[in-house]
Amino acid sequence: MQITQKNSTGTSASIRGLDDLRTEVVKASRYHVQSGTVVIDVGCSEGTVLRSVRDANRATRPGVRYLGIDVEPSFESHWRERAADDLEFRFADARSHRFDDASLVVSLFTFQFLPFATGCLCCNASTTGWSRAAR
Repeated sequence: MQITQKNSTGTSASIRGLDDLRTEVVKASRYHVQSGTVVIDVGCSEGTVLRSVRDANRATRPGVRYLGIDVEPSFESHWRERAADDLEFRFADARSHRFDDASLVVSLFTFQFLPFATGCLCCNASTTGWSRAAR
């Protein structure tokens, strides 16, 4: 299954191997998505990867909700095209979003854009026990 996403930001053309990475994420999702949970794509961009993950798992994993979050409003028109009864997109900041009931959280090329000084849940030692990596 090859997923090619040409988006308005030109990401597909600027990151070598991105299409292959997207395809591998969809393949791997088949091992991790669990019925009755949530699958979240952090920094979902236009929503292509999340829609592909949904399409690959929908028939065998009932009751899954698929949620894409991003802070960029220019993606909204793409979200309307890809939304479905079990697939929604929201404007949300990953640093404060809750990941309850998630069986899979994916994020391709997003975390490097988060301001390090403000941190995020995955880097906050007081809530997860993880420590920040050396700069």
